[in-house]
Amino acid sequence: WWHTIVPTNGKERTGYPTQKPLGILKRIVEASSPPGGTVLDFFAGSGTTGAACLALGRRFILVDNNPEALQVMARRFAGVAEIDWVGYDPAMATSE
Repeated sequence: WWHTIVPTNGKERTGYPTQKPLGILKRIVEASSPPGGTVLDFFAGSGTTGAACLALGRRFILVDNNPEALQVMARRFAGVAEIDWVGYDPAMATSE
């Protein structure tokens, strides 16, 4: 699959160093899970897998132990009411 990198000035850019393009993750999620299914990402990083799942009607579980990743995900999913945070307070991401 050919796909461009996340543009440095693109609106999808989160600033996370290993962020993957949303287009690639959408293709992977769509090919690997049924609509309404649940996708698990143990190394979630910037949360692109979750963003792809939201766009495609999948549930998702994102796991990461990097505090920077959790902050990026909290900012990325701010305002998404359907997300339950376990073991992390997303308000911490906006106060820093």
